[in-house]
Amino acid sequence: MASKKGIAITVIILAAITSASFLLWIIPQENDTTFIVTDYQGYLDGAENIHEVLQESIDMNTKIFVMEKFHQRITLQSLK
Repeated sequence: MASKKGIAITVIILAAITSASFLLWIIPQENDTTFIVTDYQGYLDGAENIHEVLQESIDMNTKIFVMEKFHQRITLQSLK
């Protein structure tokens, strides 16, 4: 059976963790974050590169998905 002292210590620890978590969540929301870009061309080139990589990844995954579905359909038809 749990003692009153153990329960009290557990409640204090849980309250401390909860309040610390709440403070870490609420404090950053009060600060406005701004990004200063001094090299616009470099920023645009980086954004373009990211876009190209994402587009290639999407295209590749789409092709793989279509090929797998086609293979499944062929396999199912051959089993009939």
